[in-house]
Amino acid sequence: MPLRRRLTLFCGLWGELFCPDIASLVVAFIYDAKTGFDSAGNHQNGTKFNNTGYDWYDFDRDGNHRITGKPYDLYDFDRNGNHQKTGTPYNERGFNRANMHRNGTRFDEEGYSAMGVHRDKYDAEGRDHCGRDFNGINRRGFFMDIRLHFINEFIHVITGTDRDPDGYDWYGFNHDKIHLNGTRFDEHGMSAMLVHMNEYDAEGRDPKGRDYDGIDRHGFRWNRYDDELIGHIVTGTDRDPEGYDVFGFNRDNMHRNGTRFDEDGDSAMLVHMDEYDADGRDPDGRDYDGIDRHGFRWNRHDELIGHIVTGTEYDPDGKHYRE
Repeated sequence: MPLRRRLTLFCGLWGELFCPDIASLVVAFIYDAKTGFDSAGNHQNGTKFNNTGYDWYDFDRDGNHRITGKPYDLYDFDRNGNHQKTGTPYNERGFNRANMHRNGTRFDEEGYSAMGVHRDKYDAEGRDHCGRDFNGINRRGFFMDIRLHFINEFIHVITGTDRDPDGYDWYGFNHDKIHLNGTRFDEHGMSAMLVHMNEYDAEGRDPKGRDYDGIDRHGFRWNRYDDELIGHIVTGTDRDPEGYDVFGFNRDNMHRNGTRFDEDGDSAMLVHMDEYDADGRDPDGRDYDGIDRHGFRWNRHDELIGHIVTGTEYDPDGKHYRE
């Protein structure tokens, strides 16, 4: 019988005056406020599944996991807690899906937890040097497990995304790049773009000319990792509305300043103007458009695009570009 039903019957002995409050208090105490599950995997709706159809371990009624879409989770455990490879409740390292070792502790014989962190790295609260518990979850509910290569993802255990229920990411910034503390910077002085406050100029631009949202002066948005381009804020592509790329060149390889070279003297092929000969060829024999003497076009990263006639690795006579 569901707990709330049992409480209602119990309260009937005491009258209806305090019953709703008592029931609510006990239910709130037993069920987790965030997930709605109790320690036995029962949901407060009276079933083993939450309102979206998943149980405590994120398996649906058919036994498929919410993230993997298969009968086992990210760690190869099935709904019943058996490991796919070993056929037992323990994986190859001896840990079960609750990250307890078969020896009855949180650590294996060498002193490492299921997260691969040594016991010396945990504090008195069971938090490692990154603030994560034995399940890889930090104090704000974000999950980061290097075993799954979630280095740049930081999935929240409630939302299943890189944002918590209030829209803040692992670093504490929301979509407007405002921190939990109400400013543009965290307690270490870092912005949402992982740039220190001292590196921004009076206009709010970092050394690469990007603002607090990672947008440069030409409207191109960049992410916080590896200097990766997201796209132009208007077109959503690697070109601005006028057809210029992040280097300032259009598809004809002309710079927005009207010449073949940018302010540093580099062409669209990222070759300096001093390296071109009198015929407009670089040391590899390619012109300003990256086309060599045999008609093969190359991009600025020295990768073959194809022959200007055939579009392949072969010219019209069947000769390979390497011949």
